Amino acid sequence: RGAGARGKKKKALPVAQIIAGEKVQLALVREQRIQARKGSSPGFSGKGFFRVSLKKAFIPENVSGDYWQYARWRFLQRITASVLSVYSTECMLRAVGVGAKRSLPTAAAFNWLLKDGIGKLGKLGIVAKLGSQYDLELKKFRLLSTVVCDISCGLEMLTPFWPKNFLLLASLGNVGKSVGLSIALATQPAFHKKFSLSDNMADITAKSQAQHVVADTLGLGIALGLSHLANGVSPKLRMALPVLSFPILAAMDVLLVHRELRAIDLRTLNRDRSQLLASHWVHSNREALCLADVSKRDNMTFLPFSPEGDWPLKVRPLSDAVTDADSLFSYLSHYGSERYMLIPTSVKDQVKKNKELVLACSASAEERDLLKGILQASYFRMLQKQEQEEREQRELQREGGGGSGRSDRAAGGGG
Repeated sequence: RGAGARGKKKKALPVAQIIAGEKVQLALVREQRIQARKGSSPGFSGKGFFRVSLKKAFIPENVSGDYWQYARWRFLQRITASVLSVYSTECMLRAVGVGAKRSLPTAAAFNWLLKDGIGKLGKLGIVAKLGSQYDLELKKFRLLSTVVCDISCGLEMLTPFWPKNFLLLASLGNVGKSVGLSIALATQPAFHKKFSLSDNMADITAKSQAQHVVADTLGLGIALGLSHLANGVSPKLRMALPVLSFPILAAMDVLLVHRELRAIDLRTLNRDRSQLLASHWVHSNREALCLADVSKRDNMTFLPFSPEGDWPLKVRPLSDAVTDADSLFSYLSHYGSERYMLIPTSVKDQVKKNKELVLACSASAEERDLLKGILQASYFRMLQKQEQEEREQRELQREGGGGSGRSDRAAGGGG
């Protein structure tokens, strides 16, 4: 550049560039060339290099905004699950005699291999039956997998107290852990696909595995540290530590997974999320519910669900909802050519009368028909609630009028 260009005051642009881990502010000179501002030239920085290396190793790029909250809860949950796994494995090793003065290596190895084989057979049977339902209820199955794994760890922790039943307890625990792990692995790609913004699922998966390694290592360190502290207090406390800590660790594990799943804003609809959208649409004068609010209110259990609390919706065959010919003829004449029917039913048990809505669809029903049935269910619940409120108001007015009449008659008698 000439002297004029050097004497010209540089104008800073609202643009920065990352060079070698350092943020470099760009500047504009007279010839409209873009260059780095003086004093911001990139240089080697150990802190910056370390930060960039950690980011490349553990943080994926091009992910949706809900990934970061999910990753935080996921990391903490992996630490808790790692501590549980360490304690359950330790209990089983003590149960088979590892570390004892008189151990039977052959019998211990046989029992260990046998419980692994039984666990794999149980996993094959259960996963083959439920695998097709994972995509419909991702969050429900993911939470269920955590509960099953925690219960399985609890069974494994009981093996030192009943060593004669080691094979039974360890096999049941291994089946549960195998099923829970397979469910978690099956649902994880669907979550990663939701987070991906540029077809980078492999990058998200790889970074998640790196995060899991760190979390599992921290969990192992915490478990060993707690065991060392307990052993310093009392050897008996050290032996009882896994069982004593199990309720706290299991509750933390389930709670963290619950928070982790709440952070995921799924863009797919199932029966429960469709009911949330339809209920909000009906009660808010046709306003759509945002994804974050749907995630906060999403049902993650397999219990009957209704956004309003009453009349939960179930999808069943028509034969389960209509038991007599007159009712069937009435519903057929009412719905005409529709490919769905919404049928209110009441089932009386020993405690109370259960009210539910049954959505029966024909073989040719499409997504539109299902959504119409769900929307109709929301309108039905709203009308039922309005009718109940009007009935209660009439009863209050009747009681108020009756009380006033009695007071007047009492006053007249006294006069």
